[in-house]
Amino acid sequence: MKALRTRMILWRSLIAWLRRIQRRLRAFSIGESGGVAIFFALSSPVWLGGLALGAEVGSWYYFQQRLQGMADAMAASIAARAGTGASEDELWGLASTLLVYNQGESFSLDDVGISTPSNPTFKDERIISVRIVQGIPLYLTSVFQQSDAFLLMRPQLHV
Repeated sequence: MKALRTRMILWRSLIAWLRRIQRRLRAFSIGESGGVAIFFALSSPVWLGGLALGAEVGSWYYFQQRLQGMADAMAASIAARAGTGASEDELWGLASTLLVYNQGESFSLDDVGISTPSNPTFKDERIISVRIVQGIPLYLTSVFQQSDAFLLMRPQLHV
């Protein structure tokens, strides 16, 4: 008899607890206070992710413009020097000097390629092709992509 009475008390307290929760949920659904807070809490991951992705894409464009400017300046300087009949070693020396002056401390000459093929019909014409590769940091997208991203700039000039 005592066990039955204990069960009845537990059931009644459980039913009373469920009714209190039901009343609170009903009052919450009828009331209009806090609606903006819920909308803000549910939508904040979306707009925070958009802001972070926008900042990351902006940094990609910054690195791309910086690298393109460096590659263009290097190609123009090397082409001008190659037009005067400079040797391959002089062109590589100029490339290393330009890397330092263009804030290319993160580059080595392994990241820069200079090709000067000669055209068999026009022996005086050379094509200066400067190839610069730079790894760019991934902030937000590193969550989705584990590999590194690289920018490749390849301006070509005819001398």
